[in-house]
Amino acid sequence: VGHRLLEGHCLCERADTLIDQVRPLEAISVAAEAIAVGERIGSSELLHRAHSTQALSLLSVGELERARIAVDTASRHSDELRAHNTSALQGIIAVRQDDHPSALEAFGRALGQADRILADREPSFAALDTRGLALSGLLLLGRPTLGNPVDTYRAARSITKIGRAHV
Repeated sequence: VGHRLLEGHCLCERADTLIDQVRPLEAISVAAEAIAVGERIGSSELLHRAHSTQALSLLSVGELERARIAVDTASRHSDELRAHNTSALQGIIAVRQDDHPSALEAFGRALGQADRILADREPSFAALDTRGLALSGLLLLGRPTLGNPVDTYRAARSITKIGRAHV
């Protein structure tokens, strides 16, 4: 199981790299391979990551309904440390689908999840990044928030500069 889990995470890294290289169609295929590995070994962690990566890839090519299905599947495999990422991605997809009530709900949920992590642990790049995204999404949708997204993004980036990155 250990080597299969590593294989699945390597596939997710490859898919993430393909997204960064603006090769989303290839990323979709690689993420599907990672999903198959996750299903074979029954790894909820890998299934969360692989479905999230697939959702981002699908979002990149405008396959919004398939992206929503993928992110909803990822959320079923989530835990308290990863749920904020999934909720934020659900918000982005909902905005793209012009489903503002769902987007508001998802961004609000992401903000709460990120804030709980930040209250319980050392500063986390991922949680701060999600917090900034959620604040931005809420502002975009006309909801005033308690926090400045730009300051939050800066705080996330400052973690990586001082060598204390907790992602």
